[in-house]
Amino acid sequence: MLAKFLKAALLWVSALIVLLLIAFAISAHWPIPAAQRQALAQLRQPPPPLRGPNLFAALWALPYAVPPAQQQVLLAQDVQRAGRSPAGMPLPGAAARYPRQPAWPAKAPALCNWSDANCLEQVRAQPQAYADALATQAALLAQLRSLGAYGDYRSPFPPGDGAALPAVGLLKVSMTGNALDFAQGRSDAALSGVCTDAQVARVLLRSGDNLIMPLIGVAMLHGSAQEFAAMLAELPAQHPLPAHCAAAFAPLPVDDVRLCNAMQGEAHMVFAMLQQSVDAQPAASPSWSDELSVRLFDLERTQALMAPGYAWACGEPLRALLERDLPVPQTLIPAPDTASVACLANAAGCVLASVGPASAATAAIHQRKLQDVAAELRAVSAVLWLRAHPSAQPLAQRIAELPSALRGQSRPIQPSADGLGLQWQRYARGEQIDGMAHLPLAASRTSVMPAAASVDR
Repeated sequence: MLAKFLKAALLWVSALIVLLLIAFAISAHWPIPAAQRQALAQLRQPPPPLRGPNLFAALWALPYAVPPAQQQVLLAQDVQRAGRSPAGMPLPGAAARYPRQPAWPAKAPALCNWSDANCLEQVRAQPQAYADALATQAALLAQLRSLGAYGDYRSPFPPGDGAALPAVGLLKVSMTGNALDFAQGRSDAALSGVCTDAQVARVLLRSGDNLIMPLIGVAMLHGSAQEFAAMLAELPAQHPLPAHCAAAFAPLPVDDVRLCNAMQGEAHMVFAMLQQSVDAQPAASPSWSDELSVRLFDLERTQALMAPGYAWACGEPLRALLERDLPVPQTLIPAPDTASVACLANAAGCVLASVGPASAATAAIHQRKLQDVAAELRAVSAVLWLRAHPSAQPLAQRIAELPSALRGQSRPIQPSADGLGLQWQRYARGEQIDGMAHLPLAASRTSVMPAAASVDR
C-alpha cells in the first residue's frame, strides 16, 4: 500500500516538475509586446547634440576657486579616475588642489530658498548680517554670475554613477546676493543677477541626465520668477531692463516642458545599474539562492518591462496635453505589466520593474510642476507686456488684450483680488492652499521701495 502511494506521489511530483519546466520554457520564450519594444527603442536613442557650451564643468568646480580655463581639464581627470574606480566613489578630486570656497557662515541668517516668495523682505530684515555673510562669498558670486554663458548641461560621467552630481545648493547664494543688491539700491546688478539665474535654471530644466537636475531647474526658475517680479513691482515702469532678461523669462517651448529628456536619462541610469549588477555576478554563484535569482532574471525583458514607465514622457499623447496646457492625468503613465506570463521566467526582473520607475502619481506631479513653471513664465511675460503697454483701463480688460499665447488657454490669467497682480491655477499644489499662483504687477509696489541702504558689501 505504501509502495503504491509513494509511486503515485512520485508520478505526481514528476508530472508537476515537467509542467513547471514547460511553463518556464513558454515564459522564457514569451514574445516581448510591441509597445514595450517601441518604448525601449525610444529610450535607447542617442541624446541630441548639445545646444551650447556645457555647464557641467563649471558647476562641478563650483565648490573650489578653480580658474575657468582649468575647469574642463580637472573634470576630465575626475572622469578618467571614475572609470577606474568603483561606482559611487566620492567625487570630485582634482579640483581639491585649489582653495575651497568659504562655507556660508554658521551664524549668518539663512540663505533664501527658491520655494519662498519673500527673499527681498528676508534680506531687508537683516541687511547688515546678510552683507557680512555675502562678503565672504564674493569669489563664489563672481563664478555664479558667469554661468549664463552656458547653453546646455550634460554629465560626462557614465550613467549609473550616483556620486557624479555637482553642488547645486551653492546656486542659492546668487538669489540671496540679488536680493541684497536690490535692497541696497543696486537695481541693475540685481536684475542682471536674477535674469542670469533664470538662464541657468532653464538649462538645468531641459537637461537629460536624470530627473533630479530638471526638478532643481524648476525650483530655481520658480524662485527666480518670483524674485524678478518682486523687483519689477518696486521699480518704476520705465526702468530699463538688462538685455538678457527677455530671453531668460520667455515662455517655455513644449519640448522643454515635457519630461522626455529627464525620463530618458533616468532610464539610462537604471538600465546601467542593472547591467552593472549582471556584470558583477561571479562565474559560480556562492549559494543556490543567488543562482536562482540569476536564473530568474532576464536583463532585456526587465528593461523592456520598465521602458513604458519612462517613455510615456516622449509620447504624442503627452505633447497634445501640454500644447493645450491640460493637467497630466495619472492614467497616462503606464504601470509595468507584472502579471504577464513572461514574469514566471523573469520573476526577479518583474519584482525590480514593479519598484523601478516612479509611481504614476509621483511622475504626474513632477510633470505638473514643469507645467506650473511654464505657466509662471507666461505670467512673467504677461507682466512685462502690461508694463510695456500702460493703460488706465481695468486690469481685467488689459488682460483680455494680452497676446493669446500669454493669456493661458486652459487656466487663464486673472486679476488678483487686490487688483495689483495676476493669478492663475496651479496643477501641482504646494504651499498655496487655494491652489492659485500669484505675481505682482510691475510698479505696483513703488511706494514701499526703500531708499538705498548705507550698508555696502
